[in-house]
Parts: sequence; structure tokens; C-alpha cells
Amino acid sequence: MPPDRVFGQIEQILRKKEDIVSPKQYHEVFEKLCSIKVYNKDFLFYYYKTAVNKLVKCKTDFKSTQQKIFTYIKGDKTVGISTTYSGLPFKIEVIKRNSDLSTLTQHLIESKTNHVKVLKQKDVKNLKR
Repeated sequence: MPPDRVFGQIEQILRKKEDIVSPKQYHEVFEKLCSIKVYNKDFLFYYYKTAVNKLVKCKTDFKSTQQKIFTYIKGDKTVGISTTYSGLPFKIEVIKRNSDLSTLTQHLIESKTNHVKVLKQKDVKNLKR
């Protein structure tokens, strides 16, 4: 398979390297064999769960696994639900009072870019010297 071939080539190149202490060194190897996207440069992650918790009600009066139909009208604060395919949807309010889904992007919180503990970061920086 083509991906296996690429991983094999990457593995052979990395075996020849004595020390790799930064992600940039990995990026240089990967760029030779495939296209890469770098976090915080080419793409970002966001915590949608935190943002949604600020706008959407936590407790609902229905189980989403039992519903057959969900309907939503843009700008409406309700969702229509139905447990059968033939029944008319029953409207339930899912957004907290005085909140607006169009502000969801304003509530997005970018994730921390570095989850490594400070002491570990210092150790890695000392390796570079």
C-alpha cells in the first residue's frame, strides 16, 4: 500500500538521524515524502464543547437517541423533534435565554498550543545546547 511505503521511507530516514530534538526536524523529513499541515500555522483546534455549554441548555426533556427527526429553522431558538417518521415535530427550546447561536464563533476558545509541562519544556531546550 502507498501509505505503508511512505512510512517505511520515513522510518529509514529517521533511523539515520542521530538526534531529533525539535518538531521542525520531523517536518523537514516529512516534507520530502508527503504534504504536511502544521498545527497553529496551517490549522487550529477549538474547544467547541466549552463554547456550546455557554449557549445550549445542559438538560433537555428528551433523549436524542430515541428521536427519528430533528428539524431546525435558521434563527429559531427551538429544535423540532419527533420519535416517528410520520409524526409532526414537537418544538423544544434548546438554547439558553438571551443567547444567540450566531455568536457561537465569538465564544470559541482556542486550545492551548503546548500541553507539555514547563519542566519538560526546559529539559528539551537544554538538550539543544
